[in-house]
Amino acid sequence: MKNYWLIGGAALLGLLLIASVVAAVLQKEADFAPGSPEAAVQAYLRALEEDDFQAAHHALSPELRERCSIEDMFGGRDPHVWRPSDRRITLEEVRALGDTTFVEIRIAGFRNGGLFGPSEYDFDESFALRQFDGEWKLSHNPLPYFECARPIPEPTRTSAQ
Repeated sequence: MKNYWLIGGAALLGLLLIASVVAAVLQKEADFAPGSPEAAVQAYLRALEEDDFQAAHHALSPELRERCSIEDMFGGRDPHVWRPSDRRITLEEVRALGDTTFVEIRIAGFRNGGLFGPSEYDFDESFALRQFDGEWKLSHNPLPYFECARPIPEPTRTSAQ
């Protein structure tokens, strides 16, 4: 009688393991409403993944496109630079504040090496988007942190004496 419970428990555990593997393999990318901020971030990350530099550059606001040419952004691209295809990316939150919408994502990945072998890490990233001509565009320094897109520092003001 005891063996039946043990065999049944092992079979149930095996079925759950197989079901989770099948679910992970069959899981597809989320579909967001066309023209939404979430879809704009997803399209930008997809363009980076596919090395579609034109589409990634087009996802930027007019101000960022003016400050960063495609050549500035991608000309000296390091082959080891951050790539979306190497990560698991999930949508965490969408918040609107005035005319800006913030799309927060969580990025998880693995690091090789280290004293105890590979380790997993994750971090949150927030994209600020604004609408230009009816399209959502990234309006601040987007991943993977292009130097030319960094905010221009304000000059320091000293008080007159």
